[in-house]
Amino acid sequence: MIKLIRITLLCALVLIASTVSSAQTRSARRKAPKSAPRILCEGDSIPSGYVIVGHKSSARCGDKFEVVIKKPDPAEIVCNDSPIPHGYHVANQISSPDCRSRDTSSSANARSIILSGGIRAERSTAPRVSDSSISRAFASGTSNIQVEGEGKVISVLPDDLNGSRHQRFIVKLASGQTVLLTHNIDIAPRIDGLKIGDSVSFNGEYVWNEKGGVVHWTHHDPQGRHVTGWIKHNGQIFK
Repeated sequence: MIKLIRITLLCALVLIASTVSSAQTRSARRKAPKSAPRILCEGDSIPSGYVIVGHKSSARCGDKFEVVIKKPDPAEIVCNDSPIPHGYHVANQISSPDCRSRDTSSSANARSIILSGGIRAERSTAPRVSDSSISRAFASGTSNIQVEGEGKVISVLPDDLNGSRHQRFIVKLASGQTVLLTHNIDIAPRIDGLKIGDSVSFNGEYVWNEKGGVVHWTHHDPQGRHVTGWIKHNGQIFK
């Protein structure tokens, strides 16, 4: 009988201890403050691996600008005062308004173009038709230059019917950069049967944009005043 009483008391003590421990844990969780999003102001330390892509006015920073940061893409436009993460290098500095702007969504907030080391390595193993001229044009923000390259079709878009008709599709280069090809089908033949995954090579005029750029004039000039461009698909040249 005494042994049974002792066992009963021991079980009761274990149950009480477990209940107290659980209550203390819940209480600690309730008391633990939630970490509020950190506001970074000019002069604050930037977390490792992040870059500065803009500045904006903020009452919380007083007379300083609030710093807008992000994890960089393989090719990123950053402010001149941004740290350069490990594995990246400055490809070019561009002429633009001061990075301290209220509009943090515009590329005008940024002054330097950085590229990851991976993009540089992929360029060195480019296929027989080099796209280095396109990569340099994109990095430097250059437009209206004749380029040549090749890649795989990753998207086929509806024809542009505003004015002269253009067949449009997006090509991914060996470097990872993407370019939009816009092919005038009022002058050159349509590329019939073009589909995602097809390999194409091309020659045309490059125009910069932040998504990788556009290549047009992939055809002959009926008036003979512009360099003849072309697109090659399945062994056939369209110009």
